[in-house]
Amino acid sequence: MPSDGSIVLRVQVISVEFTDWSPNCTQNDNEKCIPHSYWHKYRARVKEVVSGSWAGSEVEFTYLQHAKYIPEVTNDCYVVLYPASQDISSKIGVPFVADNILSRFFKAQRAPIKALKSGT
Repeated sequence: MPSDGSIVLRVQVISVEFTDWSPNCTQNDNEKCIPHSYWHKYRARVKEVVSGSWAGSEVEFTYLQHAKYIPEVTNDCYVVLYPASQDISSKIGVPFVADNILSRFFKAQRAPIKALKSGT
């Protein structure tokens, strides 16, 4: 269950932008670093507010992931959002970080989605 201060939304992703920024690699160690995940910048249409307070029709957030999802995954998905740190917000230009992106596309994520919707 998401912690206090989070917002859980059901969304349809409109756009995804690869940021080429990995928190595992700093400017000082770029030559020695092999990043495994990058921040991706998302813009999505809000279909439903599951929990928390949200009034907008769209939301922007970032998510740390290895590769971009196929559209079937993000066409109808659930995001658990937290306020972005000042560092992430200034580098990526979004107010939220997604702790998780859950999609019914994956059978294993259907139970966690049900739990999010029921608040358990």
